[in-house]
Amino acid sequence: ATPAAKGIPESTSALESALRDLLSRSAMGLSPTALARAYADWYLHLAASPVQRALLLQQALTLPAQISSRLLAGATNDATRSAEQDNRFEGEGWKKWPFNLFKETFKASDAWSQAAAQAQGMTNHHQQMVSFYTRQMMDALSPSNWPLTNPEVLQRGLYTGGYSWMKGYQSYLQDAMQQQRTRLHLDPEAAAPKDYVVGKDVAVTPGKVVFSNHLIELIQYTPTTDT
Repeated sequence: ATPAAKGIPESTSALESALRDLLSRSAMGLSPTALARAYADWYLHLAASPVQRALLLQQALTLPAQISSRLLAGATNDATRSAEQDNRFEGEGWKKWPFNLFKETFKASDAWSQAAAQAQGMTNHHQQMVSFYTRQMMDALSPSNWPLTNPEVLQRGLYTGGYSWMKGYQSYLQDAMQQQRTRLHLDPEAAAPKDYVVGKDVAVTPGKVVFSNHLIELIQYTPTTDT
């Protein structure tokens, strides 16, 4: 039954839909209600696990020592310095002070937060949601995302006389303006970039829709070679 059929005015239903859309945006596209249930599941199971809480506290207290150990090893061992696995921190600038401190602090905190996001007894779905959302929040805090803690951004800006910083700020303003236009429900074509033409620059291979439902259309493209 539609909201109107249930006795709910259409204007009220539209207002509630807009509110849910706003809440969903604040939760990175996830349902805030489902996210709250997932974190409640995590919190209650963690509260009922004193041993795990004690271990997490012990690990948190040892983080400064871990960071200091990794900084010392990186300064004295070339093999350790070249073993960086995270491609966000592959540049040489991340091996110098104070950026190596920013990097190691973030990596240690990220590992601890992922361990803290695990709680025995949680449902598998809630565990995945909490781990995913925690990872997204930590990734947003990465020093590689902030200009004052990213040596490559600083070095590039100095090399170009500040031009790269200006271009980055212009890109930021363009993204902010586009996002604002989208929020105001303006013409999506006016907000979207028009650097390509469908059928000319992209999607040039002939094809046809072989399956569709309320979520997707599956396109089978015509092969361009015999094999």
